[in-house]
Amino acid sequence: MRLESEYIIKGIEILVGLASGYLTYKLADDGSSLSALLSVVVGLLSTLIMVLFVETYRQHADIKDVKSTYEQLIKIISESKHQVEQKMSYILKYGIVSFEDRDMPSVWRELLWNVKSCYYATNYIRSDDIYNNPWADAALAIQKAKTFGENVDIKKVFIVDSEDELARLMPTIEAQKDAGINTRYILKNDIENSITLKAESNEIESIDFGIFDDSSVFIWKLKERSFVGGEIKLKSEELVRYKAFYNHMFSQATPI
Repeated sequence: MRLESEYIIKGIEILVGLASGYLTYKLADDGSSLSALLSVVVGLLSTLIMVLFVETYRQHADIKDVKSTYEQLIKIISESKHQVEQKMSYILKYGIVSFEDRDMPSVWRELLWNVKSCYYATNYIRSDDIYNNPWADAALAIQKAKTFGENVDIKKVFIVDSEDELARLMPTIEAQKDAGINTRYILKNDIENSITLKAESNEIESIDFGIFDDSSVFIWKLKERSFVGGEIKLKSEELVRYKAFYNHMFSQATPI
């Protein structure tokens, strides 16, 4: 809820309390201290009842929103589930599978839908290539459902080339935060200038990836910051490299 709406609601709650207290005092019409005290008590109780009513309504709306989100996501996922499951079967057989760029959004959504405990990701893809697409909204809705509905721990580091780029990304980042995602950012130059991060980044194929449940890594292959395909890897030695880079980078990134 926007800050302006919060102020309006709080003002209404206070006005209801004041009005109730004033009416009680006027109806008593004896001007005694007991009447004054009674009017104060009635005013406070009216304010508390109003607050409880508003908060109960909000909680009901949040629960309804989460339920609606789950129902919509089930429909979204089912549309591409069969094709994705065929790809996923290769992972179990070979420990790695590659995807073309057109498959990446549906695979990403499927992985998000199936995450159970944690999802740790980076973001270096050009924002116009991902966040201006409807499938990005669907992916964010899944993440919101996971954080609020299943207590999944989601962290994301936005890698940017400049502070100006970070400023342009703020609406997107705020939407991520509203979805319950722990967001941070780091400048690309800070990675390049860090001996540890630079060395670790040279050991992985892309700095744009997501780690799911500490058991698989979903890699977005980039060309000039646009994704051109990707891979899923399950092999432990691959996971170790990506997790090491992510943990060190997250510790040095700035909270937003």
